[in-house]
Amino acid sequence: MKIGLIGSGNVASHLGDFFQAKGHDIKQIYSRTAALGRALAESLSAQHITSLQELETNHLDIVLLAVSDEGITDVISQINEKSTAIMVHTSGATSIKILSKFENYGVIYPPQSINKHVQMDLSEVPFAIEGSSEKIRDILLLLMQKMAPQSFLCTSQQRLALHVSAVFANNFTNALYQIAYDILKQADLDFELIIPLIRETAEKIQNHVPEQVQTGPAIRNDGKTINTHLQFLSNREELTEIYQQLTYYIKKRRPKA
Repeated sequence: MKIGLIGSGNVASHLGDFFQAKGHDIKQIYSRTAALGRALAESLSAQHITSLQELETNHLDIVLLAVSDEGITDVISQINEKSTAIMVHTSGATSIKILSKFENYGVIYPPQSINKHVQMDLSEVPFAIEGSSEKIRDILLLLMQKMAPQSFLCTSQQRLALHVSAVFANNFTNALYQIAYDILKQADLDFELIIPLIRETAEKIQNHVPEQVQTGPAIRNDGKTINTHLQFLSNREELTEIYQQLTYYIKKRRPKA
């Protein structure tokens, strides 16, 4: 397929590489940051354009809008609504309807933490797919399943649920890792000490419902240990609040005796 790519950040960079590696032709690239757009275009042997008015939408099969959620509306406003290309955004939290001024449109959302400086195999990612019609939906699903076999159809509401769950599972968890890192560093201990614990937890939930393998003082209703922990955290109000909220959540879900 002939593809136009809008964006030069983490998602745009990986999708550009991914589509090209799978035999698709990245024809044009636009980015608000011209230097980054030019660099990505050079790496993909694509034409770098400095204005969205230069986007040859009627000579492209798909235009990928791999920009921030806040930037989608502005990008859309600058593209001719009579475009015959399938306009596709990659957001997890933005409704497909934002693209409704176009005749053909859809969504290709990768629920994955993506960084342009970190290599990853996108063929293992289950892309969430939507289309403005059955025809477009089938085109996008077939396209993505050939490249990433776990890709699947979903609604905008399901995609939003997936995005929120990803924030809890990845972004919030990573923030908790940083809290653990800081606590250990302040005690002159190495974060490496809990890497085996992190690895074990990640492995267990691949074969169990998470609450079935929940451990710790909250699930045991161990008030003495919880109070000791809260005393340890007493000079850090924000950490105390996080500890209390998560403890309350775990205790609330404890099996009834």
